[in-house]
Amino acid sequence: MKMKTKDRITAVIVFIGGLAGFISSLSIPEGSSTFPESVFAFAMILAVLLYLSSVFGLSKKEEDKEDSSFRNIVILFAGTVVFFLLIQPVGFIIMTPLFLAGVSYMLQLRNLKILILYPLGFTAFLYVSFVILLQVPLPMGIFE
Repeated sequence: MKMKTKDRITAVIVFIGGLAGFISSLSIPEGSSTFPESVFAFAMILAVLLYLSSVFGLSKKEEDKEDSSFRNIVILFAGTVVFFLLIQPVGFIIMTPLFLAGVSYMLQLRNLKILILYPLGFTAFLYVSFVILLQVPLPMGIFE
């Protein structure tokens, strides 16, 4: 599949998702809906720009890198779905470092020290921020 076709498909999917999210965010009370509406509107604008750039040939991407980029997007999407499916039963503390390490490795990060410390440190930061400071519970999974 050519990159232009992939860009158009991606743009349509992002636009439909943004539109669905924008419509559903209209039911959020006034004041609280500003941020989600802005995010979904921005996603729709970017989707339109991506579609137009594929129509007018504004993106210059190499054909040989297409397949690996598309494969990485599919792997990232599948990994994200697995993360969201397993975060409740397994828990935030286990799934988040695994997910971050996997994504980092897929993005060509090969420094073992960073590959271990970054996911653990960021997970600890999120845990302290949400559970201790904001007192918002996170899914604990097997630790409950």
